[in-house]
Amino acid sequence: MVSVVIPTYNREKLLPKALNSVINQTYQNWELIIVDDNSTDNTAALVNSYSKKDKRIRYVRNDRRKGPSGARNCGLLQCSGEYIAFLDSDDEWMKHHLTDSMRVLLNEDVDVCFALWIEERSGNLVKFDTQEIQDKLNKALETLKPKTKDNLIFFGEGFYEFTILESFYCYHINTMVFKKSILDSVGLLDESLFANEDNDFTYKVFHDHEICLIMDYHFIYHQGQDNIYMFIDRSTADIEMIAENQMLIDKLTFNGNLENVMRMKRKKYVKISNKIKDKKACLAAIDKSIAEKYLTIGYIHRNKNKPKAFYYYLKALFYQVDKFTLLLMVKLLFPFILKNVKAVPGKLDIG
Repeated sequence: MVSVVIPTYNREKLLPKALNSVINQTYQNWELIIVDDNSTDNTAALVNSYSKKDKRIRYVRNDRRKGPSGARNCGLLQCSGEYIAFLDSDDEWMKHHLTDSMRVLLNEDVDVCFALWIEERSGNLVKFDTQEIQDKLNKALETLKPKTKDNLIFFGEGFYEFTILESFYCYHINTMVFKKSILDSVGLLDESLFANEDNDFTYKVFHDHEICLIMDYHFIYHQGQDNIYMFIDRSTADIEMIAENQMLIDKLTFNGNLENVMRMKRKKYVKISNKIKDKKACLAAIDKSIAEKYLTIGYIHRNKNKPKAFYYYLKALFYQVDKFTLLLMVKLLFPFILKNVKAVPGKLDIG
C-alpha cells in the first residue's frame, strides 16, 4: 500500500483537484492522509465529505500551524503503508503516476523514484525540462554513467555531488514515491524550514540512496498567488518589473532567505559527509548560489529600500567576493556617477 500525504492550509477551493487526482489513480491500493495545518476555512467539511464516500481518505488536523514541514511530518507519522508519496494541495497527479512508480519500486533494485512534470504558468502548460536541463542531464549521463533501462535512469553514488556542482534540478517531491524504511536513515523533514523543506529532504535522500528517474511526466505543478514558491512565472519574469512591485519583492525576499537557510544547512551536511570526493568545490558552489541569491534580493530592493539593498549586497560579498556586486554597491551610494551601469542577468537568480 502507498500512503499519500497531502498537507494543506486554507485550500478549500483548490483541494478537490488534488483529491480527485489521487482517487483517479489507476493504482488503487492507497490510503490518503490530509493534514490540515489549522485552516480557518471549510477544509474539514470538504475532506469529511470525501472520506464518507471513501474510507481510504483520512483527515488529520494540527492544533497549531506548523508549516509545510510540520504538516508533512504529521502525515508521515500517521502512515501505515510500506510506501509513501507526497502531493501538494493545489497540484495534481496524472492518472498513471502511482502505477508507473510502483512498477519500478516493486521490480527494480531501488527504494526511491522520481518522474518529470509539467508546470502551469500563467494558464499555459509547459514541460519543465528546458534545453538547459536536458544539457545537464546529458552531462550527468556522460559523467556518472548510470544504469539505464527503457525510460528509466538509475542514479547512485556521485549524483548528490553532481547536483551541487552543476545546480542540476530534475526532481520534485510531488513525483517522489519511496519505501517508508528510508526514513530510518534520512529522518523526517526539517521543521525549521518554512520553505525549501522539500529540497532539503530530497538532497538527503540522494546522499544516502540510489534513485530512479522515470523519464515520463507524472505531475502538474500549478502556479498560484498563495503558493510559497510558484506564485510567479520565474522563466519569463522581468527583474525590473519585480523591483517595482512590493508584493513580489516581499515574497521573493522571504523565499530567497529561506532558500539560503536551506543551502547553509546543506553546507553543514557536505562537511560531515563521507561520500563527497571534492568537498572544497561543493562548498564553493553552494557559496556561489547563496551569494547570487542575496545579490538578487539586494537588487530588487535597490529602488524602494536602499539600506536593505546595501545589506543584502554585503551578505552576498560575505559568501563570494565579486566585482559586479561591489560595482552595484558603489552605484547604490553614488547613483549619478555610475548611472549607466546595468545588471548582468547571469548574475541574478530569481529561480
